[in-house]
Formats: sequence, C-alpha cells, structure tokens
Amino acid sequence: MDEYALDIDHILAEEESIPSTFAIRSTNLGYLDPSSGEDDLPANSKIDLPLWLARDLYEKNMVIPELPRHFSHKFREEIWAGPGSVNLRSQSKYYYLTGKHLSDMMGDEELKKVLCHAASGERHTSILDWSLSRFLTCHFLLLFYVVLLLDLVHKEM
Repeated sequence: MDEYALDIDHILAEEESIPSTFAIRSTNLGYLDPSSGEDDLPANSKIDLPLWLARDLYEKNMVIPELPRHFSHKFREEIWAGPGSVNLRSQSKYYYLTGKHLSDMMGDEELKKVLCHAASGERHTSILDWSLSRFLTCHFLLLFYVVLLLDLVHKEM
C-alpha cells in the first residue's frame, strides 16, 4: 500500500490536471476526450489527465506527460528570481506536493531544486516572521493587560 494512500492532501494533489499526449492508439478510452465522439483515442491525442492517471499511463508507456504551466521553465525563473513575490497558491493549492509527485515521476531534479528554493529562504523567513509576530502580538497584549491589572491591584493594596 502506498504510504500516502490515505492522506487527503496527497489525494487532492494527485487530482491536478496534467497535459498529456497519448503515445499510442488507446482502445475504449475515447470517453476521456468528450470532443472526439469516438470509442478509441488516436495516437497523439492531447488530453488533460489527473496526475494519478497520467502517472499510471506513463508507467505503461501509453502517455507522455507535460509539465503544467506553473512548473514551466519561465515560471521556474520567476521563483529563482524571488520566491516571495510569486503567489504559488493561486497557481495550485498543492503546489509543493504536486511538484514532488511530478519530479519523482519524470525524474526532474531541477524541479526538486526549485521546490526547495521556493519553500526556503525569503518565503520561509517571511511566513515565520508573520506567524511569530501574530503569536507574540496576541500574547504580548494579553501579558500587557495582566501586568496592567497587577499594577492596579498592587496600587489598591
């Protein structure tokens, strides 16, 4: 059993559409392309498939998957230039998980490096700063209120 078989985030990440080209004529898969109106898919048919299906068909040498737009060379350059300025969530809700699955499937080591760069450095620092400042601000105000109250109690004593 796959270690991520019951992990909802991995299941949802594998639902991302992957542009794929069928390498061979595929019998009884015409329903994957509703515009064709045929029972079979001819070779070189381009269809968006969910990642899980693209991976399985790729392992059987039936399709040639392509990287989605937000994993393209141009998008990678934007991430290298400044990962904090790129809104990854607007591109894909599960950008890192989908990227990991794609890099494993296609053996794309550069994609793994881009994912690590996007997750670390400037983006990581700003997320950490933001979360800690919110946490400390809430607790600081509470602490300030308690200290203020103690001062008033001490004054009355």
